[in-house]
Amino acid sequence: MSLKVGIDFGTSNSGVAIYDGEQVRVLPVDPKNVQPEVIKTVLYITKEYRAYLGQEAAEAYYRDNVNRQRRFVKQWAGEIDYRGADMHYVRDIYVYVDELKPGRLLQYLKTALRKEGYRGTQIF
Repeated sequence: MSLKVGIDFGTSNSGVAIYDGEQVRVLPVDPKNVQPEVIKTVLYITKEYRAYLGQEAAEAYYRDNVNRQRRFVKQWAGEIDYRGADMHYVRDIYVYVDELKPGRLLQYLKTALRKEGYRGTQIF
């Protein structure tokens, strides 16, 4: 008899279950979570490229960001090309980036991935 695996990749939470032909078992995918059968669908990546998932990601993000120094710098992010009626103009867009941030927390991964124009995410 073959083993069946079910994966729920949710926007907020995810989980995995297996069926052996007789019984369904939900797997403990996040041992640090209060409910280990559920993993928060979050990913935290540090500047050193260490990756954390689920509850561990939330804890690492919190640990790395509470009471830390911040330094914001202005960076060019691109431009907007506007055309309408008899007008046309191009405008530079700038954002303020915290150059001391220790990592990046990614949430709502499924929402971004399903967008037709999605081409990837620059982490750092």
